[in-house]
Amino acid sequence: PRRDDSASFGASAPEETGRLVSRMCDRIGACLNPRKTVTVEDVLRILWPCAGLEHLRQMRAWREETLRASTKWRVPTPQVLPEEELEALVAVFKYYDKDKKEEISLDELVIAGLLERDVAQRIIVEGNASGDGCVDVGEFCDIMCPAGFRAKETTERATTQDGTAIVYDKRLGGWRFDSDAEQAAGAGSTTALAA
Repeated sequence: PRRDDSASFGASAPEETGRLVSRMCDRIGACLNPRKTVTVEDVLRILWPCAGLEHLRQMRAWREETLRASTKWRVPTPQVLPEEELEALVAVFKYYDKDKKEEISLDELVIAGLLERDVAQRIIVEGNASGDGCVDVGEFCDIMCPAGFRAKETTERATTQDGTAIVYDKRLGGWRFDSDAEQAAGAGSTTALAA
């Protein structure tokens, strides 16, 4: 038999509406009682008063799954590189910027032994370079920053202590593993040489 939902949404008898409102007020009052702890189920029952036990279990499972998924990728925020170490990276950049154009080609960094060729290619593909195969001082510092640090407060790419690539995810409001870098790592080595 088909259920007529119009009866549950305003077309019901006044006494049924009164009972529903009374039950909702009782539930809200029970949840707001200072001696009782408010549980997730209490909130769900307030939001969806007609939900049955099976519905509540399903909603709780979805919530737990979402929490697991969001924490699975999250990692601690990397420390900002100390100022003196950042200045040292800037000095290295200036040393290799022979023509004083305030940019260095990734090929020059490969020839100098500061980057492996596959890392330089990945940087170009990921768009970290300005598009012409060169990096400015900021990009250079981001690339050469030691594992477990980020060059600046505003940097959105870094690595963990063990060298795993991480990114700042604005949706999560925190740092997570870089899934694109993990896929690229499966194809070969992606480590920079120590400067």
